[in-house]
Amino acid sequence: MRLLQKKTAVTLASLAGVGTLSGNLTPAVSADNVVNTRTTNRTGALDISVDHSALDDAVRLATAQGIQVTRDATRVRMGNATEAEKYRKEATDYYKERMSAIKAATEKV
Repeated sequence: MRLLQKKTAVTLASLAGVGTLSGNLTPAVSADNVVNTRTTNRTGALDISVDHSALDDAVRLATAQGIQVTRDATRVRMGNATEAEKYRKEATDYYKERMSAIKAATEKV
């Protein structure tokens, strides 16, 4: 019985020490000395979405009429945000050109 009492006393004493330790901890970083590490220089990829539903419809129509339509390789462009609008217009014009060519081939059949 005496052994159990000593063990409990030691456990309580060690827990009391931990409580004192945790009460004295202070944060190493405060809101006053935080350095803003954000930057305005960003590098990454931006997908440009272009409506291609008319082109898809032309492809479906051509395929239904037995014309084999192949897809060109996806074009990847690199640049900044200013060039993104230029690339969007380039893609739109390309889709219109392809759609016109497919419709012309469909009308010949």
